[in-house]
Amino acid sequence: MFTEATPELIIEAYRQGVFPMAESASDKHYNFYRPDMRGQLSIPDLHIPKRLLRRIKSAPYEVKINTDFIGVIDGCAQAKQGRESTWINPIIRNVFIELHKQGYAHSVECW
Repeated sequence: MFTEATPELIIEAYRQGVFPMAESASDKHYNFYRPDMRGQLSIPDLHIPKRLLRRIKSAPYEVKINTDFIGVIDGCAQAKQGRESTWINPIIRNVFIELHKQGYAHSVECW
């Protein structure tokens, strides 16, 4: 278990396919995990339902990049119904904000 994180440590971990996660948002530690399988969308086999495609084409939102990184990470760290806690604790929050300031972490936001 780790109690400190630096941008350099997190970047090196990602290079090796290892990801930082806390057990909960209130955890004072975090650990690194190497999943056996990683999620991926198969673009050639991607099926978008007609109703969703119509919604996307109507563009009822605006897509922005990096306009509210802290708001996004804080929103992801909030408890919600059906998700009482997340893997983003203060250590992870702070190091990813620093990674964002350095140009390594980004947010894609739908407003």
